[in-house]
Amino acid sequence: MRFDEYVIFKRNTGIRVSIDCIGDYPFHLHGNVIELVAVLYGSIRVSDCATDHLLLPGDIYIFNPNDPHRLESQKDNGILTVQLDRDQLEGAFPDLRDFYFVCQPMKREPGVLDPQLRELRHILSELCREYDNPRAGEHALTRIAERLVQTLLADFTSYTYQKGPDGVIEIVRGPETAGNDHPTKRDYHVVDLVYQHFADKLTLTDMAAQTYVSPSHLSRSIKKTVGLTFSEILSLARSEEVERLLFTTNKTVDEIADQVGFANRKHLAINFKKWYKKTPTAFRQTLQKDQRLTHQPFLRTVDEARAKNALEEWNQGK
Repeated sequence: MRFDEYVIFKRNTGIRVSIDCIGDYPFHLHGNVIELVAVLYGSIRVSDCATDHLLLPGDIYIFNPNDPHRLESQKDNGILTVQLDRDQLEGAFPDLRDFYFVCQPMKREPGVLDPQLRELRHILSELCREYDNPRAGEHALTRIAERLVQTLLADFTSYTYQKGPDGVIEIVRGPETAGNDHPTKRDYHVVDLVYQHFADKLTLTDMAAQTYVSPSHLSRSIKKTVGLTFSEILSLARSEEVERLLFTTNKTVDEIADQVGFANRKHLAINFKKWYKKTPTAFRQTLQKDQRLTHQPFLRTVDEARAKNALEEWNQGK
C-alpha cells in the first residue's frame, strides 16, 4: 500500500463511498481528497497527524487533504467512508482549499445531538443511498456532494485544540459562534499563515505587526481561540511536516530539520517528541514496520443489516 493512497472515484463525479468493517488501515494520506469517516456501529480509533480520537456510533471525523492518518479497531464495526475530490469541487467552491474542516464536538453529551451533526448525517445517508442506486445519474450525486460541502463550510470550519481524558491533544469543533467575529477570523488567519510559512523564521512580533495588534494581545487571543500558544502552533505545524517527510522521503533528520525551519536535529527532536511521544528516528521505524506488517488494509465482513438500519435512522434525523 502506498503512503499517498490513490482514490478511484465513481465515474466522473469525484465521489467515492464505501461501507467497511475496518480492523486496521495503515498510515496513509490523500493528496487532494476530503475524507469523511462515519461510525454506523461499533467503534474505531483514528490517528490524525499528532492527534488521536476514539470514534463511537454516530461520530463523524474529517480528514483534510495531506493529513497522514490511520484507523484501527479490535471490534466489529460499520464504517461509512465518503471521499471527495477537492479539485473537482473547486469549480463550485473556488476557495475550498483555504478551509480546514473539523467535526469532533468539543463536549460529548449523552443523548444530545446538535442540529449541525444531525444534518451532516442526513446528507451522508442520502449520498450513500444515491451512490448505490444504479439509476442515479452523475448530476444527482454531484448535487448532494455540493450540499455536503456547503454544510461543511457553514458549520465545520471553526476549531480548537484540547487535551482529552488521557492527556492526548485533540482537535475539536470550536464554539458555534467561533469564526464570526473579527478577532477570531484574525486568529485563524494567523494559524493559516503559520502553516503556509512554517519553514521561515516566524515570530509572534512579526505576526502582530501584520495584524496591527500588540504581540501580547495577539498571544492571548490566539490561545483563547485555538487552545494553543503561537509557539505551540508553530511547533505543531513543523512537526506535522516532519511526519510526512519521515515517511515519504529518505532525507536524514538533519536535512528535514533544515527544511522545515528547526535550528538543528536536537531542536527538531525536542519539538517532535512533544507531539508524537517518540523521537523522529523511532517514529520513522514504527511507520516503516507498520507498512511492512500491514501493507494492505485489514477489512472484516461488514454487517450489512446493521449498517443499513443505522443509515435509515440517520436519514430520519435520529
